[in-house]
Formats: sequence, C-alpha cells, structure tokens
Amino acid sequence: MIEKRELQSGDTLIEARGNIVGDAVEEFRTALHEAIAGPGHLILLDLSKVQTMSSRAIGVLLLARKMALAEGRTIRFDKCNPLLAKTLLAIRFDTIFDMRCTE
Repeated sequence: MIEKRELQSGDTLIEARGNIVGDAVEEFRTALHEAIAGPGHLILLDLSKVQTMSSRAIGVLLLARKMALAEGRTIRFDKCNPLLAKTLLAIRFDTIFDMRCTE
C-alpha cells in the first residue's frame, strides 16, 4: 500500500507499506508522478516498512529522479528498512539520491 500526503511545508511524503512488487509498482509510480507534478520542492520517501523492491520499482525510481530534476524537485529517502537500505547501497543509489536513511 502506498500513501501520499502533502506536508504543511508544501513538500510531499510518500509512505510505502509492504514490498513494492507486482501491482504495487504502478501504485508507487503514480504516487511519485503526482508528487513531482505537485507543489513543493522535496519528495520524502518513507520505506521503513518495505523489505524488497522489484527491478521494475527500481527503474521507476530512476525515471522519477530524472523527472524530478527536470522539474526542480528532489527525491529524498527519509526512512528505509535496513534490508532495503543494504540493497540500495549495493547498487550505489547513495551516489544519485539523497539517502539520509543510511547515515
């Protein structure tokens, strides 16, 4: 389940619960695209309840990053499950995303 909400600052928080695989990838893509098109500069990802993502979900994140940069927005990994953080670090997401959750 993916929940998207606007914060008082105008930024957007996307919180995922459960693994981002199968049909959840489309829900994740929709939430990201809506956040990129919405107000605010920052898109915060709370993935503390996500253990795994499919390769398709990783592709969605990479495309969303490109779109966000074009719109002057930043995607930040605010919270990550430790297992997911290991995977994202292994594929060097920390070199292209703001990953505060791994600090």
